Amino acid sequence: MGTSQFVIVTNPRWKSSNVVKFYNKRSTAEQWIKEGKYTLNWTRLSCHDFTVNQIRLQLFALAYNLGNFLRRLKRQVDSGRKISAAFLVKNVGLFAAGTEKIAPTVRDNVLYSIFIRTNAHRMGGVLALNKRQQDFINNWEAEAFRKKLASGKK
Repeated sequence: MGTSQFVIVTNPRWKSSNVVKFYNKRSTAEQWIKEGKYTLNWTRLSCHDFTVNQIRLQLFALAYNLGNFLRRLKRQVDSGRKISAAFLVKNVGLFAAGTEKIAPTVRDNVLYSIFIRTNAHRMGGVLALNKRQQDFINNWEAEAFRKKLASGKK
């Protein structure tokens, strides 16, 4: 198969990689809107009140995303993999799935991640580890022990 070539004509004076990332994200969002319009008939709102339609759309989106979440879980179960997943709904809650042993860990990881992301700006923001820092973590004795426990080996 050959390579795909495309041209993006735009006004922002960004690095080309940033322009591609921006337009990829935009096209993904447009696909979600198209999917919602044709799958859930989002354009068919029966109420005349804006607020009621807004709530109805949010319920549609929640039901659709929850359905996708459950479908992915079913695929994991059907394939024989250990299931673990989390689904966060703003102002509603966190849905975590997995075995009795794994689900609390999934829940805790998501909650800690949210806590860190929301408070990271107080310590200078989220920064990626450089190669030396990654090697330190990966070769750390405690990390080797954690990996051994996670693999189920004694």
